[in-house]
Amino acid sequence: MARIRRKLGSYLRKIRNKLKIPMDQVVAELNLMQIDCSKSALSRLEREMISCRADILAGLCKIYDLDPKDVMYSNYKN
Repeated sequence: MARIRRKLGSYLRKIRNKLKIPMDQVVAELNLMQIDCSKSALSRLEREMISCRADILAGLCKIYDLDPKDVMYSNYKN
């Protein structure tokens, strides 16, 4: 499970950086969707320190314009 978490966090960070979306903006958009996520929590998720909650993953997929199925079944090589 830790290995999947590690790959998912790195993958999500790469996507955010590729889209050039600041972490503050991602957190603000998640909060507007009524998804409780702090900048610290997002940072820990991207640095593979915590697992990604389903609601946060769904919100990030919406912000990053990703299909959740593609993210869940991806090999995280993007």
